[in-house]
Amino acid sequence: MSANRKYHTISFSLSDFICQQITHFPTAYLRAAFRHNVNGAVAFFQKDCFATENGAVIEQVEDGLARCSMTLTPHHRNAVGAVMGGAVFTLADFAYAVASNWQGTVHVSRTSQITFLGTAKGGQLIATARRVKEGRQTCYYLVEVTDDLGNQVAHVTIDGFVKR
Repeated sequence: MSANRKYHTISFSLSDFICQQITHFPTAYLRAAFRHNVNGAVAFFQKDCFATENGAVIEQVEDGLARCSMTLTPHHRNAVGAVMGGAVFTLADFAYAVASNWQGTVHVSRTSQITFLGTAKGGQLIATARRVKEGRQTCYYLVEVTDDLGNQVAHVTIDGFVKR
């Protein structure tokens, strides 16, 4: 990897892969898997079955940031034809998980707050999770969700616990 490279671009599809239930991953295992191998992070997050089976894809990862997307299908729509709020939140939560965990330190959400700002008019949702603050035991992330046309869809704030 080049010293000038600041981020890694990664994509994956669940169609090549079968999800398995994961009950526990020791922190040491996660750190070893992710420290030198971004592909290890991709493989790990493919096991996030709910998000990936609903179309969540990792687009970009770097320190304290992840960008994930979801191509919208009729499956993501509610009874009035708008994108279901649960689809928006699932993508935002997945982006937080990738941004905060991809290097191997385990982070879990304590609280999440979603504010819907508008409706998605495009064919894809894009969630960008950014670390605002990280301490010894807690972290705070902002996730901005837009559509592929640039329309703001939601902001999600996540207060997390850092397991070291």
